[in-house]
Amino acid sequence: MTERLTEDEIVVRQVMDLGKPPFRQTDPREAVYIFQPTESGFASIPLSGAKLRPGQTKLESAYQYIADGKPVPPSCIPASFDVQPVERNMPDLYYWRNCEIIVSSRARQLLEELAPNAIQYIEIKLNIDRRMNPADGYYYINVLPSARTIDWEASASISPTQPNMDHKVVSIGSGDRSVKFKSRGLHDPLLWHELNLDSEHLVEQGRVLMRGDLWVVLDRKFPGQLDPSFRWA
Repeated sequence: MTERLTEDEIVVRQVMDLGKPPFRQTDPREAVYIFQPTESGFASIPLSGAKLRPGQTKLESAYQYIADGKPVPPSCIPASFDVQPVERNMPDLYYWRNCEIIVSSRARQLLEELAPNAIQYIEIKLNIDRRMNPADGYYYINVLPSARTIDWEASASISPTQPNMDHKVVSIGSGDRSVKFKSRGLHDPLLWHELNLDSEHLVEQGRVLMRGDLWVVLDRKFPGQLDPSFRWA
């Protein structure tokens, strides 16, 4: 008797199997992507009316916690936002600001299955017009793993020794084909913050990097919600 799987079970099995070679030379599963949603609060679906959490008097920056690989205190994140009504659905993957991402409860369920214990979730209430098909909940996410996956010796055109000290970042340029990554090891994360070669500085302004294995499955589940141009083949 053929086993019947739910849609979520199918995509979870896909990502667990995608790391097995061989791949085609152009297979996107071999690429490394920046976790970059297409929908942005800067342009497409603005958020407004931020409300603080009980006891908050102001919002502190979350960046230093992210840079140090530590959980972000909820005091860094507003309790709620109003979402400007638009004539389309609220996305499940949403670019908020400064490389920070909000995901729906639907996306959280999948991410928890594919990358368990890799993400901190802080609930945010989004006041959304029901015509935008909102999910049951929304979460600010902080990706906790960090790793050194760039093959610096094979990436001759970039330097690991020139961090911007104000922001503790090294920019390597998404899409630069001269940047090479090591093959994924058995215990390497599927999504992570890239560390500089000889310091704890973050690469690419602290953006989250993602193996093509996971990117492909998220793209299948939430089509059109991830920007495919931020990648290294």
